[in-house]
Amino acid sequence: MRTARKLICTLALLFACAVWWGCEPSRNDSAKEARATIATGATSAPNQGHSVQPLAGATPDQRSMLSKAKRHYLGGDFEKAEDLFAALVQTQPLSSEVVSGAIALGDIYASRGNLEEALEVYSALLKRAPNIPQVHYVVGRAYADMQKPDEAIAAYERALKLQPGMLFVWM
Repeated sequence: MRTARKLICTLALLFACAVWWGCEPSRNDSAKEARATIATGATSAPNQGHSVQPLAGATPDQRSMLSKAKRHYLGGDFEKAEDLFAALVQTQPLSSEVVSGAIALGDIYASRGNLEEALEVYSALLKRAPNIPQVHYVVGRAYADMQKPDEAIAAYERALKLQPGMLFVWM
């Protein structure tokens, strides 16, 4: 039951990310395009200010990778989904698709009991996108799953500071 609840929450969070940042599903599912986007060492300097830094628009390759990864994820093929999400997370620019992919990748790790690995993915994302409340939420969820309530509460508070009406934190 807990796994099903996490899956539903993750899917709802991915949907919320998509709505929040206005991403549209890709119509192009070319595997060649998806493979062409795999980049190594992609980094982005974190936003040093307190204002929300808008995300870049996704590339067609990022949209294609996310679409394929979500299909595998929803179909229960977590291994293929993991590979696609991991590749997507390494791409540039930092777009809502990359954020959604990192959240889903961390969720796959967490569902396997690899909470430390999930937290590493979320923490790396937090460095790239420190002003996105959904990222703080998943960090908090990871800490809660690790039985670290103080860290979880701090992360949830940061999410609520960025987005006071964030429904997921109140659930």
